[in-house]
Amino acid sequence: MYLGRPIVTWGDPPHYLVMVNSLIEDGDLDLGNNYDQARDGDWDVGTRFRGTDLDRHIEIDRRGRALSFHPPWLPATLAALVYPLRGTEWVESACIWLTLAATLTGLAWCFRLAGFTPGWIAALALATPLWTYARDVGVEPLHAVAWIALLAFPHPVVLAVTSFAAVLLRPTFVIVPVALAAVLWVQGERRRAAALVGATGLALVVAVAGAQYEFRDAEHFDWLHFPGNHHLARSFGFRTHVPGVVGLLLDPQDGLLAFCPFVVLGFTTLRKDARLLIPALAYFGFIASYASWRAGSGMSARYLIPMLPVLVLAVARARPRGPFTWALVGYSAVVATIGGLLPVAVYDKTPVGIVRFLAPRIAALFG
Repeated sequence: MYLGRPIVTWGDPPHYLVMVNSLIEDGDLDLGNNYDQARDGDWDVGTRFRGTDLDRHIEIDRRGRALSFHPPWLPATLAALVYPLRGTEWVESACIWLTLAATLTGLAWCFRLAGFTPGWIAALALATPLWTYARDVGVEPLHAVAWIALLAFPHPVVLAVTSFAAVLLRPTFVIVPVALAAVLWVQGERRRAAALVGATGLALVVAVAGAQYEFRDAEHFDWLHFPGNHHLARSFGFRTHVPGVVGLLLDPQDGLLAFCPFVVLGFTTLRKDARLLIPALAYFGFIASYASWRAGSGMSARYLIPMLPVLVLAVARARPRGPFTWALVGYSAVVATIGGLLPVAVYDKTPVGIVRFLAPRIAALFG
């Protein structure tokens, strides 16, 4: 258990952090020297992994540059904000504080959504896997904030700016503003729909152009160079993937309901609001068709974290009561608290695995 300033955990956060450090220290996205420096004890990939030869999320182009297959827009934004801390161990914590600040802002925006009472906003914050990912460096909690903004702020300019930024962070979010635009168009809100589609299209153009420029010397062609030619390429791509549909909800390690079962209480309410239902179904189907729907190392269904505000809002509007409801919320809160305070206890584990991990350690404290 680590007691101190916030540090990154497993999965993608160390690889976002190394991009931030490369930008503020070297002014480029060639990560070869930064991974080497981290292996030799520098802070480039964070406190947890300094001194280790971390698995590198890169591909090498013809000029010998080591380029990350993760989109550079989040690291670039963070780099601009934490530049005064370059070369220090505090870059890592500052990036996490910025993620936390953005997430808390999104939670505050929830008060603008009809039906979202303070108690259910607290449940979103403290009884879902959002807590685990918001105390790290990653895209998922920021996409959750973007989804809240799309629902809470109807002005076309806000919709356009939010869509543009969210799609740049990771283009897989594109399905949300496009699906929402379709709903708004049918409902007669043409200006808002046009703002969503226009901003989303522009973001895709910028994302593709940026990737093509960054990987202009790559050995192969790829629109966005997410996986590129790295050693995990075979597990990426889209296809009809039935296990993803079931697994995202019910898989004991990578499913949502094993860790956050109370969201089922709002499933019937979703159908009553097309602005919630259609984007949620479209996004879920999109992610379920992703060959890498398990999302690598993490807690629960990492790629469904952006949907959590929608799912919890549906629960809030359903107004469930009784012992069964509070039992589900209580269980979810316990698991989320463990994940928020001690990620090592929940990453890549089932709920039973969490108990098996903690039991001997708790016993040792009293042994």
